[in-house]
Amino acid sequence: MKKSELKALNKPIVEECIRESLFKEGILSSIISEIMIGVSQTQPIVENKQQKPQVNPMKELNARKNKLLDEIGRDSFKGVDVFEGTTPAPAPRAKNSQYGAMKDMDPNDPGVNIDSLMEVMGGTWKALAKGNK
Repeated sequence: MKKSELKALNKPIVEECIRESLFKEGILSSIISEIMIGVSQTQPIVENKQQKPQVNPMKELNARKNKLLDEIGRDSFKGVDVFEGTTPAPAPRAKNSQYGAMKDMDPNDPGVNIDSLMEVMGGTWKALAKGNK
């Protein structure tokens, strides 16, 4: 007798025995009861996060600009604010960043506009999308 034939004969018998012991003999209900008793007796796990004080980013940015102006000397540029209209540089990302191939791109870069592709392809994209449903 081949292994596959023996398996085909034994599988229904084993399934029936397992079903019978789980449902008819009440093993499954006793397992569920034990789990529920254990769950109800334990204390819930609650994460306690330290809340950071609310910081106004604009206030912080202006304070940093003023500090830099004081360090280089406000009079050096005849009262001209050298930081006027500037935005902070993006923070450097780690080499194993979650952003993958886009990790070195400026997050404010709008990218390439691909709106006209639907018109150029003449409905091909719609036909392809309908074929996958």
